[in-house]
Amino acid sequence: MLKESQSLRYFLYALGEIALVVVGILIALELDNWDKDKQNRKLEFQYYQSMKSELLQDRNLLLAEIQDGSEFLQRYEEARAIIIANDRQKAAELAAYASDLKSFSDFRQSSSAYQTLINSGEIKHIRNKTIIAGFQNLERLYSYIERLEDIHKQAVMDDIIIRVVEIIQFNPLSVEQPEALYSYQFNNIFYLVAGLIVEKNDVYNSAVKGIDGLIEELDRELTTDSQ
Repeated sequence: MLKESQSLRYFLYALGEIALVVVGILIALELDNWDKDKQNRKLEFQYYQSMKSELLQDRNLLLAEIQDGSEFLQRYEEARAIIIANDRQKAAELAAYASDLKSFSDFRQSSSAYQTLINSGEIKHIRNKTIIAGFQNLERLYSYIERLEDIHKQAVMDDIIIRVVEIIQFNPLSVEQPEALYSYQFNNIFYLVAGLIVEKNDVYNSAVKGIDGLIEELDRELTTDSQ
């Protein structure tokens, strides 16, 4: 009985030692996981800051493009009104509007922290799925914008500027072919370019709206992290 009692004590002692070791390991693992989670959250916070900074840059560029596009639209409408009215007294004014046709916007997004995270696999650190979905939608809008920019640029370089230089002398500004300037073909050019600008401004505005939503969500995350 004495031997059995001693064996039982040894067994309970060994069991206690094992339990202490297991508890120690579990605590160490928990502390390690907590430390890793803290580091990951710090990385996530830094990514959110970079994203917000780039979005603000894009927003400012887009708003500038919208403003420029609206001004060109007004000028092109005035040009079409002159052509339709065949107002030859405003030939110099019409020539200035025609000269504007050689200009085109070319918005390109800032370097994308989101794309960098995708390519590096670090996107796993972004836990907010609403932010990820917002960037995915914004990337689609940016791709659409780039296609429109390329269309506008190609139209200007391959066709419009050739027509304009045949009709107008830029410096000093003068009309060399008045009949061509007042033709229905030139009216069509103003009409088509204006339509392209309207489409671009619509997409610009959609992108600005998407950016505003993302910034609001990022601010929520950044505010949570700072508390």
